[in-house]
Amino acid sequence: MKKQILITAILMSTSLTACSSNPLLEKVTEEINTAVEKAVEVVNDVVPKGIGTKNSDGEEDGSAAEDGDGSENNDAAVKDGASENDKAAKKGASENGDSAEENGGAGNGAAENGNMEESAESGKAAAGRAKTAAKAGRKLLHPVVEEKRFNDYSAVGEVSSGVQLFCTAKSCTVGVREEEYPQLQAALDEYSQSEMSALEGMYHLLSQSGRKDFYAQQSGGEGFSPHSEESTITILLADDRVFSFIKETSSFSGGAHGGETTLGYNYDSQTGEQLGLSAVISDREALYEEIIARLAEDYGDADLFPEYKETVHQQVFDQAAGVGNYSYSLKFVLTHQGMTVYFNPYEIGPWTAGIVKVEIPYDNEKVGFNQKYICTYDTDVHKLNEYKSLSIDIDGDGSLEKVSYGLADKKDVMTFYTLTADGKEMTLDGYYGISVAYVMQGEDGVYFYGECRSDNDYRYLTIVNLESLAEGNGESSIYQSGFYDSVPMEAGNFELHNRTALLSTVPVIRDYRIGAGGMPVPLKEEYRIDRWELTALTDVPTFTGEGFAKKTVIPAGTKVYWVATDSETYGILEDSATGRSYKVFVDESTWPHNIEGKSVEECFDGVLFAG
Repeated sequence: MKKQILITAILMSTSLTACSSNPLLEKVTEEINTAVEKAVEVVNDVVPKGIGTKNSDGEEDGSAAEDGDGSENNDAAVKDGASENDKAAKKGASENGDSAEENGGAGNGAAENGNMEESAESGKAAAGRAKTAAKAGRKLLHPVVEEKRFNDYSAVGEVSSGVQLFCTAKSCTVGVREEEYPQLQAALDEYSQSEMSALEGMYHLLSQSGRKDFYAQQSGGEGFSPHSEESTITILLADDRVFSFIKETSSFSGGAHGGETTLGYNYDSQTGEQLGLSAVISDREALYEEIIARLAEDYGDADLFPEYKETVHQQVFDQAAGVGNYSYSLKFVLTHQGMTVYFNPYEIGPWTAGIVKVEIPYDNEKVGFNQKYICTYDTDVHKLNEYKSLSIDIDGDGSLEKVSYGLADKKDVMTFYTLTADGKEMTLDGYYGISVAYVMQGEDGVYFYGECRSDNDYRYLTIVNLESLAEGNGESSIYQSGFYDSVPMEAGNFELHNRTALLSTVPVIRDYRIGAGGMPVPLKEEYRIDRWELTALTDVPTFTGEGFAKKTVIPAGTKVYWVATDSETYGILEDSATGRSYKVFVDESTWPHNIEGKSVEECFDGVLFAG
């Protein structure tokens, strides 16, 4: 499947300096400089903002996307550029002729407010590296993160509504769509099974403690907050070499405040092996010294415990610590920019310090990063967590702006959020709530993609152009599909889910890119279906063969799998025994839907419609 590449251009303009003693040379020089300036203006007018995308096989593709996706041809885009020349010049990105990518396009990754701010770039760590996975010869995977939740609601007389939430417990399973990485999938399955077992046990503990706390506080006339432990997963790298993610957990079981922890998980995508520190770096002593230096610079000794250096040393060298010979290792994760090390509250600093992060860029030669696991490309998709700000260049001028969103109000089932970009705000209608949000770089701007919940757990996207919002012109658009359990890793190829009711009511998946105006554009006409099983009750009229040009029937009694559809006129079925493909045309203009005048329920067993 081809995907459109959209690459912005940088025109390295050079001014000539005239010799004042030669009037003719001076005139010629002036004309050349004027021509160069006009050329810069032309390029900047025709080249849209954006970031390169790639083919699934890792090759570059400069043509428009095929398969009827309606995309425009962007042959005007100049290859191998990194940023627009006038934007870099406007912000003074390069005083000595360096490119905007090196000095203006990447930002400072240091958090200004502890863990409340995240950064889309990490300074010069990304400078000069390939912009896309395709250029780096890497294949991006399609991760899957599915949320599991337990809630303990019970009817109690002490509560005015008659129903009280005692506790909630939430965690996530992790996987990949690709079948060609069985060892990685097996490792992620093992992680997921462990998480679900722990979730169930935690739920029972929270239920007991929550009920005990509720009745104790009710008898004393005090307020009550449900006990909880909720974990979220953020995928940071998912390609054919490295699969890395962080698990962030917040908990409350009574007391003055809750707790929060962060854990990092890193896997070799080929072998499924969980990567320890020794697999990633070669010099632990150099890593220790680098961490200490960055802690002193970013936090200072006054904000950390007096013995924090000893604790860091114990973690870096896997030394015994604490009571009962308990040993633990350094918590880290691999990102697009380098290694991020985490220290949870009370490990090296007080609660007020929050989760302490240290970032070690890949270009740090002292620690000896394993070349196999170094990421050599950037990302155009950033997860945006509620109440946390993301620093990212949203207007292409080389400087970073802050983007954030948070709950604003709740009225009955309606939920409202405040979305902020560079200090400008707008209100979003999130219906039952925003389940996940991303900031994604499209072909003509940077966009907020918020997935909202609706009735029957239906999802839809609220899309906002962040540059327009920053200019005070914030407007949202709605797209009737959602991410559900899919995690976008690139703006040029991500999965969205919907539902169809052609032969049954089933979930469908299709691949998209961000098109003009930020709206998703399908890369193919057909949706994929997770092999919905049907059995022919009669000879079903259909088409088969090359291009589905041969008319035939699916014999009665044949078991088939529904694997694809355009969701409106036809379904693609596969014979479970022979693998032969069939194209069945369905008339959905009447109810029940029919195939050449016969209802689909008469044609197939296994048909199931919702509602």
